[in-house]
Amino acid sequence: PDVRSYIGKKLVPLWFRLRDEIHRSDATTVILSSEYFSEAVALRSLGWFCDRLDVEIAIIVYLRRQDRLIESGYNQEIKAGLQTAKVDLGTTYRPEHDYEKLLDRWADAFGATSLVVRTFEQAVAGPGILQEFLQIAGADLEVSDSGAERNEALHPSLMEFRRMENLLGFTNSPLTSLANPLLRKIDPRPGLSLMSPETREQFLSLYAESNARVARRYLNREDDTLFPAPDGESGADPLAVEACLYVILSCAYNDMAQKIALAEHRLAELRA
Repeated sequence: PDVRSYIGKKLVPLWFRLRDEIHRSDATTVILSSEYFSEAVALRSLGWFCDRLDVEIAIIVYLRRQDRLIESGYNQEIKAGLQTAKVDLGTTYRPEHDYEKLLDRWADAFGATSLVVRTFEQAVAGPGILQEFLQIAGADLEVSDSGAERNEALHPSLMEFRRMENLLGFTNSPLTSLANPLLRKIDPRPGLSLMSPETREQFLSLYAESNARVARRYLNREDDTLFPAPDGESGADPLAVEACLYVILSCAYNDMAQKIALAEHRLAELRA
């Protein structure tokens, strides 16, 4: 996250090689992307190098409502087998989720006029993040993610079961993948979450004032509204634990039965 540790004598020539490559190419737009940009600290150093690329810089930032951001992150960590701890989400203020601090750091290094701020929710409701991003970047491309493979979140009822699998080291277990679409059919409410409505309201209040300033300063919204308010989002315990376990056991049995049937079919073919 602190780019100063990566800006040494060996990296300096790479930046100038990047500059030369940009100038030799016919590209009108060059995109530099990193998952760590949201955590970067030494942005003035990064700005110094970007200045020497001799190009116009635009910082495109997508913000997601903080409660949904941490829920999504925790869900993905559990799903990927990276998380074994049970976390109480939305109980404390964390500066990395304060978007005013984030944007002010980038504005200090590159200037506020270089920032193009959008919200995840607005993009999803509109053309989609990829299409909107390409439009902002000036790429004349029409894209659609309707046929793309989606990284679907785990159903909240599966979270604790999957966490226990992680604790046992069963990070490649197929059971949650098999059960997830079935649970989505049984309980398809889109607003299911891990937070109770009370916790969500309290958590969002921690960022309410800074979000309002972001809306006013960086998006020129006179009503100070950065994100839509929670609407019909149900809290935890969407399904009984017993019902969830029955679905998982059913998936395990049917998957095993299908594999046995396939093995028997192949064995019969070999004998023939």
